[in-house]
Amino acid sequence: MQNRLVANVATLKQAVQDLKAKLAASQSGDAAQGDNGKNVALMQRIEELEHEKSERDKCIQQLESWQRQLNAEMEILLEASEENDKAGLAEVMQLKGQVHDLQQQLKAAKGEG
Repeated sequence: MQNRLVANVATLKQAVQDLKAKLAASQSGDAAQGDNGKNVALMQRIEELEHEKSERDKCIQQLESWQRQLNAEMEILLEASEENDKAGLAEVMQLKGQVHDLQQQLKAAKGEG
């Protein structure tokens, strides 16, 4: 989604540049003819596109913020998971030691009996 928004922003930037170029060309041609209607329409369209670009930029910034938050949360979860794995391994090693001790006691008891 973020890639699409970035592509749309690039498209909007290009459209604004194209419209500005058309406006400049139109102004020079229309100045002689006195036709300002096209200029007004082009200026309105430029303003609309710039507003759309601004809104999309805000969306991109929000997505980037969410991505940073998600990355931070994933890091925290990864660290917690590693700690849980270490604790689980320590518990397994402790149980393994207890089983070994019980086996030794069982062997000793069989030897005595």
